[in-house]
Amino acid sequence: MKRPSMSTTRRPVVLLVQQSRDDGLEMYAEFLRYYGVAVIPVSHARDALELAPQADIVVTGMNLDDPMDGVELASRLRKDDCTKFMPIIVLTACAYPKDRERAEGAGCDVFLPKPCLPDDLLGEVRQLLVATRPRTADTPQVFQLPSHVTARHAHGWHGAHQLSRALARSS
Repeated sequence: MKRPSMSTTRRPVVLLVQQSRDDGLEMYAEFLRYYGVAVIPVSHARDALELAPQADIVVTGMNLDDPMDGVELASRLRKDDCTKFMPIIVLTACAYPKDRERAEGAGCDVFLPKPCLPDDLLGEVRQLLVATRPRTADTPQVFQLPSHVTARHAHGWHGAHQLSRALARSS
């Protein structure tokens, strides 16, 4: 994946909603930050509802640290005038067909079953942002890594990246 060049642009904001005991919350947040995405990590749906208008996209799990789950969160976001057109990704270990149907029925744009490589999540975030962000002079068409930086040289997210690849191989 290529790191975005954010010299003159506003960083895209991702509201990442995952259970607090889920290691994925920290791993995905760190990975997305490395690639120039501003991340708002939360574990409660009620916090997500309050913060969603500040975000460009929502990435939520199904199970949250609330009685409200990610499907109900997506449904409420779709009913709110401020967030009804906001892209929503459901990133979850609940990957049965009925779970996917519930999420899609609530209005999610993308359903990603875990284990999900951080590269795959970043790719979906980028595609949705390009498809939904208004085109202005300061909106990048493509996120790019400077030529001198490669994934092999990246620090900070390397351990999480290796872990996610190992998890994907083991499933």
